[in-house]
Amino acid sequence: MADVRKGTGFEVRWFDKGFLRLVNKEVDRNLKKAGTFIVNELKRNVLNVEGHGEPSPPGQPPHKQSGDLVKSIARQRVGNEERVGSNLPYARRLELGFRGADILGRMYNQPPRPYLRPTVIKNQKKIARIILTGFSK
Repeated sequence: MADVRKGTGFEVRWFDKGFLRLVNKEVDRNLKKAGTFIVNELKRNVLNVEGHGEPSPPGQPPHKQSGDLVKSIARQRVGNEERVGSNLPYARRLELGFRGADILGRMYNQPPRPYLRPTVIKNQKKIARIILTGFSK
């Protein structure tokens, strides 16, 4: 479909499939940039405090113990979503807290030590700007 308006000082052309393909390509590229931005923020600014065997206070991001959590943070594209997180079994427990028995029967009463949600919330405007414009500055 094409819509051309003349005599108004401008001309508009609309090509549905081609235009949507370009928009989708740009959104895809920008979502990847946003995911990479969050991964880098987590690795650089949140999960880099050395714990030396001591846990972080409840409510604060987890201290770095082995470095496995930091190494596991990644982005993944699932359909139209860009997901950022970790595949480690304890990553969710750190973020949300956990009370009860794990799959091995070990009992936990672990308060949350959120790291992902606060990082996303803190950077909402930057993330939106990256998705809309492709620029992280």
